Amino acid sequence: MCRILHRIPAIPLLLLGLLASSIAVSAQTPPAPDDPALVALLDARASAESLIAQGDLQGAAGVLVQSLRDVPPTRSELADATYGNGQLASFLFLHVMREADAYAYLEGQIDPDAYPTDRMLKLLCYIAVGLAKEDKEHFTREITYLTETDHKVVRAIVLYNLSMPYFYRNDAFNEQYRKMLAADYPDLELTQVSLNLPLYEDKDTDMPTSAVSAAAASAVAKGSGQPSEPRPYKPWSVSLRDRIRNSANVSKAAETGAGPDPLLDGVTQAQDWRERHFSLLLLKGAAGELRGENMRAAARALAHRTDGTPDVVQARIYMVSRARGDLVADGADQRARAECVLWARTLLDTAIEVTTPERVLWGARMRAIKGAAESLEAAGHVEEAADTCAALAEQFPNSKIADACEARLSILRP
Repeated sequence: MCRILHRIPAIPLLLLGLLASSIAVSAQTPPAPDDPALVALLDARASAESLIAQGDLQGAAGVLVQSLRDVPPTRSELADATYGNGQLASFLFLHVMREADAYAYLEGQIDPDAYPTDRMLKLLCYIAVGLAKEDKEHFTREITYLTETDHKVVRAIVLYNLSMPYFYRNDAFNEQYRKMLAADYPDLELTQVSLNLPLYEDKDTDMPTSAVSAAAASAVAKGSGQPSEPRPYKPWSVSLRDRIRNSANVSKAAETGAGPDPLLDGVTQAQDWRERHFSLLLLKGAAGELRGENMRAAARALAHRTDGTPDVVQARIYMVSRARGDLVADGADQRARAECVLWARTLLDTAIEVTTPERVLWGARMRAIKGAAESLEAAGHVEEAADTCAALAEQFPNSKIADACEARLSILRP
């Protein structure tokens, strides 16, 4: 739900009695689209988004918190949808509500003693806000207790978050929770993403593309699992790993477009959006830029799709990033100006229809639009920057996002 980039050492308490072997694996057949509990979660998410758009942030928080409380605790198959609601809640508390209001809500309206979901949400948000090391370790110790809860939805979500290198960059720490998640909740989307997170291991944006592929291939090999510890990879995840292996083996001709490029092909040709999404994320940044216009063309094709899935949202964000880079290189480049405006407006019109544990898409979308306005302003395109700021503020009334945008507008349009 929430993410941090701080290194936190493994905590000795975690060595005391992890209960992976004592908690039975629960059935995770995906809920039917008309499952009442699933419908309630999705309806609450839509209602909260509507309230945010109206500036009723307290109301949105209440709807989301209650939706987590109402989840049947034995139905672990609802963990993925529950996590989506938690992502929106964390975005609301950390990025939309003014800081004083967010803390007041988390301290006054959350009841962690009565509701395991309240406890989980509060701890994850507090871990993410950049506390001092001692405080962060305290909250981390607190959240590890939830790996032993009999609330199966909460347990699955906590195991996923503890497996994330975004939270704790300690391989052994992450891996122990990844194993527990895979063993006890093999069919969840949370599990599949957790198993794929090591694909980013050792990925440095300054590395050449072939080295990135090799690093990912190394992670594939290390995460392949022994016969006694099979990994429950989904078909799309198996296909992704095949692309990574093949991409690591092809010649550098792929980087210039003169040869095959299996991982880049995955951005547009993979059948499952999850594989397209991971392929794109693996290639983003400076390493992906070595693929030049081939990378841009692949992302553009993906960005023009109308699926409403996270890969499409991420491709549109990538297109904004490329246009911003062009503006930095040449602020007078009219093509770059037009591209930046086009994709910023496209993102403004892009709803988050499907969530993924891999990214909090509401936040990624907001930051890309805000960044577009900043780059347009820096390049001297004042009216375009002002229009973008105004549109973003309009989508988040009564928020610290709107406050920041309006502060810029007072300069752009004095």
